[in-house]
Amino acid sequence: MIQNFGASEVLAQPNYLTMQTGPDSHIVLEPAYLLNINHSCAPNTFWNTATMQFEALEEVAAGAELTFFYPSTEWDMETPFDCRCGAAACLGRIAGAKHLCDQQFARYRFNQHILDARARAQAM
Repeated sequence: MIQNFGASEVLAQPNYLTMQTGPDSHIVLEPAYLLNINHSCAPNTFWNTATMQFEALEEVAAGAELTFFYPSTEWDMETPFDCRCGAAACLGRIAGAKHLCDQQFARYRFNQHILDARARAQAM
């Protein structure tokens, strides 16, 4: 575990600065400097919204950039973007877990609210 985190605000709708923690729950991270963690398609960290802990997925060297996979917390992003992370398996367009194919989804770790949303979507 790298650090515990919390919410300075909880919103029903996402915005550019929120992290989804449930179907209708989007938090503004606290401490605020955690808002600066960038996306990567080859992440080295994971936001565990069940335990409210920011976790390393691998050994992270001192001075290395901390990155996470935005769809691990976001089902359908309010502000999708074209990824330029440079990872060998970069997905290109990042729009949320809702937009991942099965092969892409299988490569990553996701929070329970994302797994539940995917199960609901597949049941339709």
